[in-house]
Amino acid sequence: MKSLEQTLDIRTMNSDLCGVWRPSAILEACQEIAGDHSETMGLGRKELLEKNLVWILSRNEVEILRYPAIGQKIRIETFHRPNRHWFFPRYFVFRTMDSREILGYCGSMWVLMDLETRKAVSGREIAALMPDNSDMEPPMDHLPSMVHETAGDCETHICRPVYSDLDANMHVNNARYLDWVCNSLGIECMEKNEIGHFVINYDAEILPDQQVELRLKREGDRFSVSGSRDGVSCFAVEGSLRARQHKPIGIT
Repeated sequence: MKSLEQTLDIRTMNSDLCGVWRPSAILEACQEIAGDHSETMGLGRKELLEKNLVWILSRNEVEILRYPAIGQKIRIETFHRPNRHWFFPRYFVFRTMDSREILGYCGSMWVLMDLETRKAVSGREIAALMPDNSDMEPPMDHLPSMVHETAGDCETHICRPVYSDLDANMHVNNARYLDWVCNSLGIECMEKNEIGHFVINYDAEILPDQQVELRLKREGDRFSVSGSRDGVSCFAVEGSLRARQHKPIGIT
């Protein structure tokens, strides 16, 4: 099981106000198929919990060439690449069902976290159990990059995690940060624009009741959003906007 491919229906539950695949739902889909692939290798959540470990995302980079809309089915393929020190690269490719046209792709970097110490561990014994995928060609010619803050005026506001932000690891789920980003950009912006490319770095987990300061900066079609707690970076996102290919639902 060097790779895994699944079908996904684009439905109202994973679409946005324009009826296309929601950015946070892209990360949710990647998370789920990555978990399913890990299970086929005997390295899923259940097996890792027996070792007091869980998979944690460190970085994501997503490029969407064309957003699928409600009613469409797409295929998602995922595969890992050889680990780099403590980091485990994993890639995802999104395709149409019929022509296999590439709609976009995602590159990610994962680490293993000890649930007791809440710190990353090397994971050498886990890496030894994974198939050799050095022959698999990644859809990107680079690993997910570091985020750089965009120039421009800065808007700040305070955010505190709520029930729907948290996952089974009792911290803000990786996909929720993209909802925070889209909320920061605002409805008017997201009605007119879509995110074509974004990179997100996860620097420190955000736990319940922790107050986070969000910083939004925009310059032209570029943006960045970062979150910090007591001066410590928790996450950072940079990306680019482009004109919407789909109008908001109900607007003709």
